[in-house]
Amino acid sequence: MQYVPASTTLKCIHCHTVYAFEQQNNPIEWHNINDNHNEKSQPVSNLVLCNSCGANFSHSQYIPKACPFCSSNINLNDIHSHNIYEFDAIIPFNIEKETAKTNIKQWMRRIYLAPNSFVKQFRKLENIEPTYIPYWIVKTKTKVNYQIKCGIKSIFSKKISWTTIKGESDIQIKHLAILSTDVIPNYFIDPSIPTFDEIIIEPWNNQWDFNNEVKFNQLYTLGYSILLPQKDIVKSFNENSAKVKQLLEENICSKYEKQECDQTIVKSISYEHKEVFYHLAFLPVWISAYKYKGKIYQILVNGQTGQVVGNRPTSILKIIFLWIFVIFVIIIGLIIIAMELYGLLILIIGIPLIFTLKNTNHGKRL
Repeated sequence: MQYVPASTTLKCIHCHTVYAFEQQNNPIEWHNINDNHNEKSQPVSNLVLCNSCGANFSHSQYIPKACPFCSSNINLNDIHSHNIYEFDAIIPFNIEKETAKTNIKQWMRRIYLAPNSFVKQFRKLENIEPTYIPYWIVKTKTKVNYQIKCGIKSIFSKKISWTTIKGESDIQIKHLAILSTDVIPNYFIDPSIPTFDEIIIEPWNNQWDFNNEVKFNQLYTLGYSILLPQKDIVKSFNENSAKVKQLLEENICSKYEKQECDQTIVKSISYEHKEVFYHLAFLPVWISAYKYKGKIYQILVNGQTGQVVGNRPTSILKIIFLWIFVIFVIIIGLIIIAMELYGLLILIIGIPLIFTLKNTNHGKRL
C-alpha cells in the first residue's frame, strides 16, 4: 500500500485497491527546549546509512538501490536499526510525482548556463524520490528592546523626515521551521539569467502552510522515505539566531509601518526568550540527485507547494559566449546612441564639406 498525495487514502501499487483511513485530530505536542526530550525516542528498523553523503533514512516498503540524496549505490551492509527522536508531526504530501516532474521541467528552462551533457542526462528524471525532511518547528515568547528610525514622507515633496523611536515589546514567533540535517544545503545559489539571485530553501522562506500540519501518522509515510534529523534542537536553534533576529525585526517594522511610519530602519535590537517550545516535524520534498564529473547536484520540489529549487553545473564555454554577446550588444547600443546624438551634427558639417570637395576637385580638372 502507498499513500496517495492530497488525500487520506492508501492505494495498492499492484492491483490499485484503495483503502481510506481517518486522521486522528489529536493535538500536536510541544516540548520545552529547557527540558531534555532528546532521551524520548522510539526504535526504528530498516534504516539506511549512506556512507557517501551521511544521510540516515528509512523506507517503509523497500530499500532503494541508490541514495536519493547523492545517487550513491546502497548495499545490505548499510541497513541497521536505531533509537531515534520521537516523531511529533507531519505535513503530508500534496504534490504527486507527475506534477513534480512537470515543475522540474519548467525549472529546467531557466538553467541556460548548464552544460548540454548535464541537461541531457538530467532531462530523463530517472531518479526522483518522495522524502520527508526533518525540521524543528519552534515557537517563542520573546521580550524585545529596540531602537528604530521612523520615516514619514512629506505630502508636498518626496522628502522623508526621520525620528528615532525606542520601545519594548513582547513578541511571539510562531512556526519557525529549522532544517535539522546537513544532507541538503541550507541554501542554493542560483546564478541563472536574469536575476543572479540567491534562493533560500531553508525552509523555503518559511512558506510552509502549517494549517495542514497534523500529528504524525505512519500511514502518510507508506511508500516514502523519511530522512532522520542530524542536529538536536538546542544546536539547531542556536545556529539560527540570525533568522530569529530577522523575524523579530520584521515584526517590529511591520507594527510601525501599519500605524505611523512610511519606512522603518532598525538601529539596534536586543531580546530575551521567555519561552521556547518545539516539536519535530517531517515536511514533504521530492528530491532528484545526480552526479556529474564527481560532484553532487540536487533538485528539490516542495511537496506541499510545488516550488522548485536546486543547483547545477555551469558551462565555462556558455559563459564566454554570453559575455561576448553582452559586449556586442553594448557596443551596438553605444553606436546607436552616438548616431542619435551626433547624427544631426554630422549632417550639418558633412554635406557642405562633401559639396566643397566635389567643387574643388572639379576646378582642378578644369
